[in-house]
Amino acid sequence: EDGLTPAAEMLDFVEDRSTANVLSAGKTAFGLVLIHGFAATFKDSMRRAAQIADAYGASDVFCFSWPTRGNISAGDYRRDRQTAEGSSKAVADALAQLFARVHALKKTARPPLNLVAHSMGVFALRHAIQ
Repeated sequence: EDGLTPAAEMLDFVEDRSTANVLSAGKTAFGLVLIHGFAATFKDSMRRAAQIADAYGASDVFCFSWPTRGNISAGDYRRDRQTAEGSSKAVADALAQLFARVHALKKTARPPLNLVAHSMGVFALRHAIQ
């Protein structure tokens, strides 16, 4: 096994920032985790993650992209709801690994992280937490 998990890049970020104390424009660098919403294709999700990172000055952004059809209709909404819920175990696993790694660090070495869930992404997050 190569040791890669859905959270591998986020875990690398935590380790890098905890030892480097990276500064950007006089502020501590922070990471952002995005869980996209309804009808957001993979490409849409990456674009939105980049927009959020740019707008808020995040040093790193990680986007958990669960599968959607990218269409807007009542039927697609129901299907997206099912796939968002179905992705909750993967979201939970990635976040559990991330939070465990952050918690294992000394408080002074913990990099700031922000979690943003949009629309149906909140539904996926809710099921992941449960």
